[in-house]
Amino acid sequence: MKINIKTLSPVFIGGSEADNLSPYSDYIQHDDKIILLDQKKLSELISKDNSIIEKYVSKTREMDESGTHSKFVLENFINNEFGVSTEELKKDEYNVYGEIGKNIVHLHINSSGRSFIPGSSIKGAIRTAVFYYWLKNDNIGKSYLMKLIDKVSELYQEKTALEEKKENERLDEFEINRLNNLSKESFINKELSKELNESLLFGNNKSFEFRNLLISDSDFIDKNNSIVLNSIRYNIINPKEGIPVWNLCIDKDTNTNILMTIRDNFNNQALKSYFNSTISKLYECINSFSKDILEFEINIFNELNNEEVKNSLSGVIEYYEYLKKIINNSNNQYCIMRLGAGKTYYDNSIGLLIYNYNKEIFERFISFLKIKKESVNTDNYFPVTRSFYEKDAAFYPPGWIAMGNVSDLNDISFSIRKTIIKKDKPALESTSYNSNQNIQRNKNYILAEICDILSKPPIIKILEGEYKDQTTILPGIRLDNLGLTINSKIYVELSINKKKKIEKADYKSKFNEDTKE
Repeated sequence: MKINIKTLSPVFIGGSEADNLSPYSDYIQHDDKIILLDQKKLSELISKDNSIIEKYVSKTREMDESGTHSKFVLENFINNEFGVSTEELKKDEYNVYGEIGKNIVHLHINSSGRSFIPGSSIKGAIRTAVFYYWLKNDNIGKSYLMKLIDKVSELYQEKTALEEKKENERLDEFEINRLNNLSKESFINKELSKELNESLLFGNNKSFEFRNLLISDSDFIDKNNSIVLNSIRYNIINPKEGIPVWNLCIDKDTNTNILMTIRDNFNNQALKSYFNSTISKLYECINSFSKDILEFEINIFNELNNEEVKNSLSGVIEYYEYLKKIINNSNNQYCIMRLGAGKTYYDNSIGLLIYNYNKEIFERFISFLKIKKESVNTDNYFPVTRSFYEKDAAFYPPGWIAMGNVSDLNDISFSIRKTIIKKDKPALESTSYNSNQNIQRNKNYILAEICDILSKPPIIKILEGEYKDQTTILPGIRLDNLGLTINSKIYVELSINKKKKIEKADYKSKFNEDTKE
C-alpha cells in the first residue's frame, strides 16, 4: 500500500561521514544560501600548477589547526588565484538559516545528491513502538516487564548488600567476583536480557517475524524542501548550548511517499492483531507510544524551575500539545512518530515504561546500564539535554512526521512561535579619544578594523586589548547596508571559547573618525 509522509518538523538522518561538506573545499555561504562547489572543476583548477597545490595545502592545513582564526577564505582563494567567480564553480545550492562560519555541514542520507527517508528508519521506529505497546497493554508483555523490574530490584539489593559488607568486613573471592560483575554493564545487560528481550515478541534470527513488514525508501525529496540548520544541544537545567552542528535537513511541511507491504505470515497472536487487514491497529501502537513521549516531555518542561528556560521552551510545549491533539483526533486513521537524529533516550527504548511504573527502579536501571551520565536529579531531569533546530527565532524539536493518507495529512501543520530573544547590549558611552588608554565604553566592546570584505562572512582585525592584531570573522551583517568597507573601524564584542581563543566577533557600532567615538 502507498502511504504518505508529511514532515512536521525538520528531519535529519545522517548519511556517510565521507559526504560531509568541508569549508576547505566543498561549500561557500552567500547570505541565506549555501553554494556547493563542483569538485571536479575545482580540482582541475588547483592541479594546473604545483605552486598553487602547495599554497592550497598550506592554507587548508593552517585552517585545520586554527579553525575560525584562520585567514584562509575559500572564496577569496578561488577569486584571487584563478580569477573565476563562485557561480562558475557552483554545482548546487540550498537555503541556510544562520551563519555557518567555518563548520562542517552534515548531509542527509542521499542517492546521487537526492535526499530520501530510508525505509529502515521508519521500520526501526515502528518496531520500538510496537514492542512498547505490547509491554504496556498485552498481559503476556506486562508479565515480562514485571520480571525485568523485579530482576533490577534483586540485582540492586544484592549489589548494595555486598558494598555494605565490603565496608565493614573482608569479602571472600566469590563475593569479590560477584561485586565486580554487578558493576559491569555487559554482565547486567546479559542478566536483564534473560528476563526481557525483543525476541519474546518478534522471534529470533531464524523466525524473525518482523520480516513480514516491508517498507520501501521514500520518494526522493525535492532540493527546495531541504535547508541547512544549526542543531542546538540545549541544556534544560543550565541554559547553555554546545558545539554547533550544522545539518542539511528535510524541512517541515515536506510531503513524500513510501510503499508498505504486510505479509499475512505472523504467528505471534499479538503481532497478528497489530498487523491485521486494516492498518489502524498499527497506527494505534505508534500513536500510543508517541503520546506517552509527548506527555512526558510536556510535564518535564512545565515543571522546570528556571523561568527563562520555560519561556524559551513555551513554543515547544505548545507544539507538543498540538501533536497530542492531532493524535487524539486521528481516530488512528494516521499516526504521529519521530525519526532520525535528535531523539532522546526515551524515543528509542522502553525506558519510559519503567519510569512511569517506578522512578526509583528506573534510576537503578539506568545506573546499572551506565545510561545516566549527568550529575543531576535523574528522577525529574533525565536526560538534561534536548536537540532543537533554530529557525525563525523558534526552537523546533527534530524528527516529527505524520504518516497516513494524503487527505488526512493536508491540514496538519504548525509553526512554532518565536521564543528566542536576542538581548540588546548597552549602548556605547561616548567620550574623548585618548591614544594612550582605552576609551570609556561597555567593557566588552573592542575596536577593530575590517580587513577583508570579499569573504563570507567578512574578516576583521582587532586593534586593541588582549587579542590585538588577531583576526576573526564578523558574521550576521551586510557591510554595504551599514556603509562599511575595507579599513573601516568598528566596535565589536568578541566571542571567546574555553581555550581562550576568538570564535567570532559581533558588530556593535561604527567608530566615528572625526570625534574618535
